[in-house]
Amino acid sequence: MDFRQISLGDRERIEQYVSRYGENSCQYSFPAMFCLQSKYGDRICEKEGWLFILRSSLCGERYRTYLFPLGGGSPEQAMRLLEDDAREHHALIRFETATEGQKRILDRCCPGRFAGSEERDLAEYIYSRERIAAQKGSYLQSRRRECRIFRREFGAAAEVSAVVPGDIPEILRFQDYWMQQHWNDPDRDELQQEDESIRIAFSNYTELGMSGIVLRIDGTVRGYSIGCRVSPDCFDERNEKCDIHFAGIYSEVKQKTAAAAETCYLNWEEDLGNPGLRSFKMTYKPEILLKKYILTEVPTVE
Repeated sequence: MDFRQISLGDRERIEQYVSRYGENSCQYSFPAMFCLQSKYGDRICEKEGWLFILRSSLCGERYRTYLFPLGGGSPEQAMRLLEDDAREHHALIRFETATEGQKRILDRCCPGRFAGSEERDLAEYIYSRERIAAQKGSYLQSRRRECRIFRREFGAAAEVSAVVPGDIPEILRFQDYWMQQHWNDPDRDELQQEDESIRIAFSNYTELGMSGIVLRIDGTVRGYSIGCRVSPDCFDERNEKCDIHFAGIYSEVKQKTAAAAETCYLNWEEDLGNPGLRSFKMTYKPEILLKKYILTEVPTVE
């Protein structure tokens, strides 16, 4: 197969596949594919009604790494095409972060050919947008209290608005400040990689179909969130940064982001094994915890 680099012109075509077959997973978000090319090296090939995505940066001598293909045709046909591609490179197939539904498809069409396990750190958190916006439920009592604290302390000086291109230079100055505050974090390398992807996103904000909110206090940016739709039903919140010197600000931005979205669901992506982030996301009680698997082809014994 002829895999090629993703360009902005691919957005509409990719989103057609993702909207229908992507299970609202953030791994198929077009902005993610485009902005994280330096990390994953995503390459695409459209063939016989299927969209194939190669994670070129994760390929090695033994395995050729893909996302699970998207399409409505025969999965056996898609697997034959992938097998031909992998064998052309003298490699086996490896699926990066397949969903539980995709694993079932593999078990059905390729019984015994793939092995792997669930990766809890990569599970995606999907919530009811309406419930987060309204902060319904006794389990959100602490989040409601945090919002009340923020509004009592800073509400008179706070302003929330939709991100427009004219806001971007100021938001990026805040992003510089946020990175300085987290410079000594143990996961600094990952934060720098994320910072690069954020800057690519803002440089192509309109073309990527992004939207979001910016929160100012006394006219100065103190928080923002941005994302995109992965389907008509689900908004993927890709990046969120706030100044923790303002008590309750993260809960406030979460609530305002949900209120601004026009979808049924919000995807808050993975926790990547961060204990604090996992605890925070679980307190909101996701409607769906989208399980993810790493699946590798079992070598044939000759």
